[in-house]
Formats: sequence, structure tokens, C-alpha cells
Amino acid sequence: MGNIGLFYWNGSLNVLNVSDSSNEEQAQSDVNNSNSVNAIELSQSLQTLMTRLVCQFMSEDGSRVDYESLRSSSLFKEYLELSKFLQNIQIEDFDETERKVFFINIYNALTIHGLSACKELPSSPWRVSAFWKKTAYRIGSFTFSLDDIEHGVLRANKGHPLSLFSKFSANDPRRSLCLSKVDPRIHFALNCGAKSCPPIRVYNKNNVEYALEAAARGFCHQEVRLEHKKLKLSMIFRWYFGDFAASKQDFIQWLLPYVDGETKQRVDAILATGSYPSLDYVKYDWSLNKV
Repeated sequence: MGNIGLFYWNGSLNVLNVSDSSNEEQAQSDVNNSNSVNAIELSQSLQTLMTRLVCQFMSEDGSRVDYESLRSSSLFKEYLELSKFLQNIQIEDFDETERKVFFINIYNALTIHGLSACKELPSSPWRVSAFWKKTAYRIGSFTFSLDDIEHGVLRANKGHPLSLFSKFSANDPRRSLCLSKVDPRIHFALNCGAKSCPPIRVYNKNNVEYALEAAARGFCHQEVRLEHKKLKLSMIFRWYFGDFAASKQDFIQWLLPYVDGETKQRVDAILATGSYPSLDYVKYDWSLNKV
């Protein structure tokens, strides 16, 4: 879940997994001069390594990161080396489910990498200029920023919520890598480095359906409550409302299976009267999600 305030960026990218992140020609040269790597095998290796990072440097629920310990660890250095091989894969080898899993994991890993690479840890990812726009990886023959991954690939090229345009233009070859439709549960899987973000988990092809259901249920149990006929909601639901439903009525029907039992009963009681609860959005905490 990336920066909502800035959707246009025309500056240089900070490509973290190439030898010279300011030089796109060098990035392409690195790809051309390296042997190809099996995409599925690399994705699985990254999943394994990320699971170890989560276990060692994150809170039990995945909501907080010990950035200081992580970035000085040998395990993180191992991850940095492995991330360089992303340049040598063919992402076209992934089927749609594998692509969804891969880019969810890469988004979260790139967020951690980008924040850990700061000379001094910021008090908020907002404090890093254009963080979601310029923090990027070279993956195969393409470069993807955090916003490219979220609003282009994972949100089926719907574009930034504040933009009228698709993320990838009609002649952008990355357009072919976008998911065919938006799965709104991805919003409970993406962590942008802020305290109000959903927790970090590692996904794989075998567990993704169950894990996204669990992530949606866990987030809604924690963040959705009913007060005086008002549903108190995370700002994520406001920013990406159209990913969940076309109307308030449809949104509430989408939401109900994921909230806790008491909240569901109370909302059902309101619906039984022929009315709907109003929607009220809680202020987002953009403080860095450090321990």
C-alpha cells in the first residue's frame, strides 16, 4: 500500500539490485552479460530467505521490523546478493498465480530493502523523497518501482487512485505482466513501511488463497469496528474503495464475511431494518513500522 499523495514522478529511479542504480544502461548490461536464472526456483529461494528474515527480525505478528539489526545481519547480506539474480529471470515464465505471489513478496522485500538502505532510518517512509515512485528493482529485462508493482501489476493496471490513467501505457511491455483482475485482498498483504500497514507475511503458490483469506480476516478483525451505526475503517478502504465494490451496499456485503462475529451480528441487525451503517475512516499512522 503505497504513497497516496504523489502519483506522478519524472525523476531517476533508485534501482537497488544493480551495481550502479543511477545507470539504466549498466542495469541492462548486467542482464545481457549474466546467465539466465530459473524464475520459479529463484522465487522459491527468495520465499525461503524472506521467511527466515521475518522470523528473526520482525515482531511475531509481522507488523514491526527491527531494521537496525536486520540491515547489519549476514542474513540480509545474503538476501541482497540473491536479489541481484532477479535481473536474470524471465518473468514471463510465471503463470498468473505465481506472478501474484512473486510480486506480493517482492513488494514487501523491496520496501524493507529501500528503508534499510537509507543512511539514517526515517521517522516515516513519507520522509524519503518519492519513496514508492523511485525505489525499484531490475527484474528480468524490466524495471519496477514499488508503485509499478502495486498499481500496475497487482492492481491489474488500474493506476494510482489519484490518477485518471492506467499505470502502464498501451505500448509499455510491462502491461502484459499485469494480473487479469484485481484481487482486493492484496491490500491486506502489502506493507509500505508504515505502522498502519498490514503485517508482513511470505506467500507461496500453494498457500496464497488460504493466506490471503487469513490476511483479510486478520486485518478486518483488527481494523473494523462498529460505533453508533458507523463502521470505523482503515483508510485503505477509502483509497481503494473501487477495488472492493462499486457501491456502499456492495462494499458492506463484501466486508461482512471478514469482520468479527459480534460486529457482523450488529451490522446484520442494522441491515435488517432496511438501512446501512455509515462509513467512517480512521486516520492512518504513517510512522515507520520499526520495533
